[in-house]
Amino acid sequence: GALGIPVQTEDPMTVLLGHVRTQDVLLILDNCEHLIDAVCGVAERIRETAPQISVLATSREPLRARDEHVHWLGALPFPSDAIGLSLLEILTFPAVQLFVERASAANSALAVDVEDARAIAQMCERLDGMALAIELAAVRVAAHGLATTSAMVGERFALSWAGRRTALPRQQTLQATLDWSYELLNPSERRTLERLSVFRGPFSLQAALTVVSVD
Repeated sequence: GALGIPVQTEDPMTVLLGHVRTQDVLLILDNCEHLIDAVCGVAERIRETAPQISVLATSREPLRARDEHVHWLGALPFPSDAIGLSLLEILTFPAVQLFVERASAANSALAVDVEDARAIAQMCERLDGMALAIELAAVRVAAHGLATTSAMVGERFALSWAGRRTALPRQQTLQATLDWSYELLNPSERRTLERLSVFRGPFSLQAALTVVSVD
């Protein structure tokens, strides 16, 4: 559908490959994690039949497909300690920039001084630099102000803060995102995640093995 190719067969891949076999195409496959086995097969079939086609796939885990090159994306950088940094220095961090951008979009009268920027940096740190969480928190500033929003970040009810009405259901609240992610895990992975939840910060592999191991 994205390529404008009509398909009237039970094997759409054959039709697709017939059209793009001689073209230079960049095919972008976004959010593959819930269909990762099928996407891996599709990517390999495309590469085998039309090697000039480039495939860019986003996923929470590698496809483990032939010819795959993985580029890991971390969280948005934020200052781990904003004390002593100037306003301009704090605003150079992408996590802070995103927060200010989204908060200003919700309240055009918002003015940020150095103390506000430090509070925003602290919120970004508590949100682990996650873009969706930062956007959801930033929107609350228009209604509650920076100080109150900062106090509420990390509270359980903050998981239900709503984002864009037009977003996918799993991206409208942080709770929905977490629930959707949890449902993707198999029983063993869920049990491992639940046991790892005893850690509040970084942990070593040995510590993880101690917590998740059973007889």
